[in-house]
This record gives sequence, C-alpha cells and structure tokens, in this order.
Amino acid sequence: MKNIVKGSILSAALLFSLTACAPSVDTMVANLKNNEFEVVETTDQSELLGLTATINLALKLMGEDFTVKIVYMASAGKVDDEGVHSASIVEFEDGSQAQNVYNVLGDDALQGGDEEEYDVVVTGAAIVSYNDDYTKGILGL
Repeated sequence: MKNIVKGSILSAALLFSLTACAPSVDTMVANLKNNEFEVVETTDQSELLGLTATINLALKLMGEDFTVKIVYMASAGKVDDEGVHSASIVEFEDGSQAQNVYNVLGDDALQGGDEEEYDVVVTGAAIVSYNDDYTKGILGL
C-alpha cells in the first residue's frame, strides 16, 4: 500500500511539474505565427459552444459524469522544403477538463482521423497535437 501511495504522489508531482513549465496557449500561438505558420483561430462563442455541446454529448453517451467547456481553438500549418508541419490546440476552462478528455478519448480519437501521425499532449488546460519534432520545438513542448 505504501508503494502505491508513494507512486501516486510521485506521478502527481511529475505531472504538476510538467504542466507548470509548459508554455501558455498564447505563447504557443505566438510562436507559430512568428515562425510563418498559417494560424486559424476560433474564438467565436457560437462555434465554441457548439463544439462544447458536441463533446459533452459524446462524453455523456460514453457514460462519463463530467462536462467540459472549450474556451479557444487554433489550427496551424506550414509547408516548406522539409514538408508539411501542422498543429492544433484546444484550450479548456481548466487543466482537469483537458486531462479528463485526454484520459477518456486517448490519442487515437484526438488525432483527428488523418492518415498523418500526430503526437498528442496535455499541457496546462490545453490538448495540443503536432505532426513532427520541428513543430513540437516551435510550440515549446
């Protein structure tokens, strides 16, 4: 029992330290723009409410007992000599909502169904996906 508690505390401390050092959504978006990514931001409240309602309905149908609120979304892309670089950022009201969505849906559902491989991480209150190490570096992850 002592080892389980100790492991849980260490895991929580690691997760906290990773999210405490993570870049903010504003910083990630600014970095993308500063590196010539085309960024499409969604701040329209009706679009965000519609997406929030869709995710909450899906969570309810999956038997989950929590709800979420999306406060911001952005998608970004860039094509250069090295290929196509892309990222998406979905910011929730708080970090626990982002972590809960990630835990329930997992990497496969959050990758968007494209044939291209994406890595998905939770950073602060956001779920961020990116397709390569170059984009990961630009995001500051």
